Amino acid sequence: MKNPDISTLRKSGVKAFVTHYRFDRKDGQLYPKNVIENGADIDPRGGKVEVKLVKGDKTVIGVAKCSSLDVFNKREGLNKALGRALGKLSK
Repeated sequence: MKNPDISTLRKSGVKAFVTHYRFDRKDGQLYPKNVIENGADIDPRGGKVEVKLVKGDKTVIGVAKCSSLDVFNKREGLNKALGRALGKLSK
């Protein structure tokens, strides 16, 4: 079963927040993509996607981690994290 996309969820009244994390080669730490500075040495392998859904008074988080052996894929990570968050939201 295909997950609804983020815009469809938002139109239905669910607040959705997506954060992509990437590894910095200099220190090996995961950082949210929006705080990585230009010129940072970002590793194309590994990473994490976090989806936070808020519906009424219920908040759930779905996470998808990408192995440091795999090339990071935002779309695949988002789909997995979203599916996990939706599973928690429906319980």
